[in-house]
Amino acid sequence: AARFGLRTRTASAIALGGLLVSVTLGFIAYELSRTYLVDKRLDMVRREATVNARFLDGALAEEPGSVADVLRQSSDPVRPILIEGGGQWSGVVVGVGERDVPTELRELVDGDVAALQLTSGAAEPAVVVGIPLPRSGTGFYQMFPLVELDSTLDAIRNSLIIAAAITTLASAGLG
Repeated sequence: AARFGLRTRTASAIALGGLLVSVTLGFIAYELSRTYLVDKRLDMVRREATVNARFLDGALAEEPGSVADVLRQSSDPVRPILIEGGGQWSGVVVGVGERDVPTELRELVDGDVAALQLTSGAAEPAVVVGIPLPRSGTGFYQMFPLVELDSTLDAIRNSLIIAAAITTLASAGLG
């Protein structure tokens, strides 16, 4: 069995120490960043959905038969809105419907509880907000894609991996 010299063992030990420190710090930095960004995104989503739900509740309470017209004014393909009343679902974005709303979220809204739920549908991760609309007697659901947040977190993770690799190589070189 070949034995490594003192220089090689020292460089390896310092490189391993550099790797452990950089991976630990990278993991901590990533988790702190992820938690902060997700919390901020969910706060923004909650606020936007609440404003949209209040508007729709008022509009539908005034003109109950105008669901399609109100949805056309409020919904967009990026953040689609669905309204459910008496088992009848309404939406104006093609391809978005009842199946996109998680059952657990529907049960909460049916029980007069506003909530949100993260989903990882077949296409992309999203958050679905559900809010009961008391004046119109309907349930409001809005989907918000999380693709931008996902790509931001991927970029942060990749940067930290590269930094860990550079730190490890620099530690080995210094060792």
